[in-house]
Amino acid sequence: MFFQDEAGIGRKRMLAGVKARKRTRPRIVRDHRCGYACLFSAAFPETGTAVGHVCAKASTGELKRHLRDIGEQTPAGKHALVVLDGAGRRRSWDLVVPASVSLLQLPPCSPELNPVETLVSVLKLRRFAYREFGSAEHVRKTVEEVLNGFIANKEDIMQATPRNWAVL
Repeated sequence: MFFQDEAGIGRKRMLAGVKARKRTRPRIVRDHRCGYACLFSAAFPETGTAVGHVCAKASTGELKRHLRDIGEQTPAGKHALVVLDGAGRRRSWDLVVPASVSLLQLPPCSPELNPVETLVSVLKLRRFAYREFGSAEHVRKTVEEVLNGFIANKEDIMQATPRNWAVL
């Protein structure tokens, strides 16, 4: 059972916690230029397996590519169940789901049911908070490097996506 989600990562940085004295407001430099990369990721928490790719924009075509990658990661003779939220691109008539993959949509407004939401938050806070990117291409390359390093480490995936009910 794979859990799937996508996230936008870019030059307009998010704010993370900053250590400061009580009753003070530390100044934080923010980059107001735009330039994003979209990270499609899916994880199988039980085994620590993950699949992901980086693209310029989230679209139905990119979701098709992502589902095809998940189908290719599934062992021969097995079937992959992909749990995902209800974004519009998942309900598109143009979405073609591979034969080795089935989709299961989560109820609306329930990110706590998707372990990949935690995985993306961990990646953003550990690797991208307070980081300055020179260009949109720099964002994309950095996201790809971080994703490849994270996919290679099964223990990190299993620690970032624990859900007792998500075990088959």
